Amino acid sequence: MTLFRHDDPVPDFDRVSREDQQTILVGSLVFLIVVVALLGLLLWPFAASSQTLITCPSSSRMAAISYASASITSNASTSLTVPTNALVAVLIATPNIVNMRDDLVAPAANSGMPIVPGVPVPICVGSLSSIQFTTFTGSTSTIHVMFYR
Repeated sequence: MTLFRHDDPVPDFDRVSREDQQTILVGSLVFLIVVVALLGLLLWPFAASSQTLITCPSSSRMAAISYASASITSNASTSLTVPTNALVAVLIATPNIVNMRDDLVAPAANSGMPIVPGVPVPICVGSLSSIQFTTFTGSTSTIHVMFYR
């Protein structure tokens, strides 16, 4: 199959037979499918991996058992009453950042794990009843918690 002569400035694709055009088209589509499949295989670990740092229990039978909220003030440690059979808590702070600690040390305005407003944070390790909260100096916030078993 000759597509162009050396003296042609631009290839003349009109001289390609219909069968050759179909072969080129099918070959191009197969190449495109293979490239997309390889790209998907390369990116799959990133798409399939969890975005959380801690793997919480995965059970289709997890059930919501209680909701709680508390007003959090600056430089005052606040804790929540946790249901006895709770295994997981999902926390959301509004409207300001809330600092959290679960190591039996009271958080301070400049210490603890920050919970960003509006971002759900699953907690499923340690004792849920040991979690304490505070906010930055001069601010107040609310912590919303849904407990699951």
